[in-house]
Amino acid sequence: MNVIARALMLVALAAVVVAPLSAHSAEPEKVVVRNRKFSSDGKFEASVNVGFSVANYLTSHYNLVGSGAYNLTENWALQVEGGYALSGHTSVAQAASDTIVKDNPNRSAKEVDDFSDLWQMTWNVTGAVRWTPIYGKINVAAELPVHFQFYLLLGGGAGGMTRDSLVYCVGARPASGTVTCVTDPQEPTELKALHESAVKPVLLGGFGMKLFITQWAGLRLEVRDMAFPDSFREDINRALAEGDSAVLDGNSATQGVNAASPGFTHLVFAQVGAVFTF
Repeated sequence: MNVIARALMLVALAAVVVAPLSAHSAEPEKVVVRNRKFSSDGKFEASVNVGFSVANYLTSHYNLVGSGAYNLTENWALQVEGGYALSGHTSVAQAASDTIVKDNPNRSAKEVDDFSDLWQMTWNVTGAVRWTPIYGKINVAAELPVHFQFYLLLGGGAGGMTRDSLVYCVGARPASGTVTCVTDPQEPTELKALHESAVKPVLLGGFGMKLFITQWAGLRLEVRDMAFPDSFREDINRALAEGDSAVLDGNSATQGVNAASPGFTHLVFAQVGAVFTF
């Protein structure tokens, strides 16, 4: 809910910013809006964007995206894109894991649930429809007008996902000293996290602004939500999970059951990049 709330706040902020800009351009710039200085109709676009996730609770992401688009009209465009994200656990996730793992499960048979929203996105491919309802001009200075387009984005695709558990830790527990559950299989430690990978469908939604520098080059600012189905295990017997060594060789986990209603994970990105029109 925090992610959705932040996304709604970003939408509201964009509305506050764009509304006065469009109102400002409506009166003195009627000719600009009616006869656009920078036209997109019938043109192709190529862009490169970099972004970072804005709601980092258990995981954090940095995403690099390349895209191509064709403008069917001044207001409608189709785009396809591919990207790759660098991701990892946050300090909050590691602290939560350390707190749970340090307790010896052999002293109590308590079962635990794994955490939701732990899937990390790697590669991603999407297609989307882009609607551009607003074209306007900002007078940054008397001799420096900046033309812009405000757009909305909706589409979907697929992404490669990986997941490292915070509580399903496999291996021999040391007799003394600090006990941790690591995600690197090559790490010389006693406990290793259950690692999973999957290809999941991705829903894409967002809004952004294209700022024209010249007829063929511009700047693109965007906020997007990439949502996909979550999954995690419940009722994990940690003592038996530590002895499930076969899972490290790619076999299925034996402890716990899949959550019945895991919901969706939302990755909200703020992105900036260059766009070229030809």
